[in-house]
Amino acid sequence: MFKNLNLKWIFTKKRSLIITPQLLKKYIYVYNGHGFVGLLITQKMLGKKLGDFSPTCHMGKNIHNSERNRKKKDKLKNRK
Repeated sequence: MFKNLNLKWIFTKKRSLIITPQLLKKYIYVYNGHGFVGLLITQKMLGKKLGDFSPTCHMGKNIHNSERNRKKKDKLKNRK
């Protein structure tokens, strides 16, 4: 994704770190409990925490297969 950029790679486990202007255009790997997630720090990320950009959990299948969601999917299929 960022092959042509010559950037330093920084590995950290500090998800509470607030992004400052000194971190702009740096490539940071943040640990999310399972592995490291790569981030390229941009202007829009200033003032936020690194943890906002590295999710720690995934949506499970049981949420997508609930009865309510199945009814919605069936309604959409019947419309076509």
